Amino acid sequence: GVTPFDVYAINWVKKYHGSKRGGIKEQSRLEFERMFQTEAFKKAFGGVRLVDVTVDHLNHYTDILAASDLAASTIKNRLTPIKRCLALAAVDGHIAANPAYGYVPSAIKNAKKKEVRALSEDELAAVRAACSMGRNSTLMSLLVDFLWQTGLRIGEALALDRRHLDLKKEVVRVKRRIY
Repeated sequence: GVTPFDVYAINWVKKYHGSKRGGIKEQSRLEFERMFQTEAFKKAFGGVRLVDVTVDHLNHYTDILAASDLAASTIKNRLTPIKRCLALAAVDGHIAANPAYGYVPSAIKNAKKKEVRALSEDELAAVRAACSMGRNSTLMSLLVDFLWQTGLRIGEALALDRRHLDLKKEVVRVKRRIY
């Protein structure tokens, strides 16, 4: 209980294997660990004892993230390891109650849904033109066309390998993403 939360979180994530049957992918665990080392996390929780973490600290953290113009979905993702860590700290008896239980920050509650749209033909032509000027112009143009035609995000496309593609059925299966 006297351990600072930032220290507890780093030690927790090094041993964390997930809360579900399938566990957690090592890539996700490493992302959790990196998140616990960010300036935003340190600013909100640095020096705060595990037993002293409150909703006010969670609000402070989400306010820091929101001030960085992060999307509501990104803020929600950044809260996931904190919520899991505090939940297990409560289960293990390190804290009397989990302050993150049921916590939904105002940045998520009040978030406006972004309009998602594909590039227009003119916008796509401009991106293609920009890609044709640099090194690897053919590769870049192919990547842009692939992203545009499939609707994949760049992190999803970069994580693809041959086993995710069924060229006969013309199907791409997204199994993971790279941040």
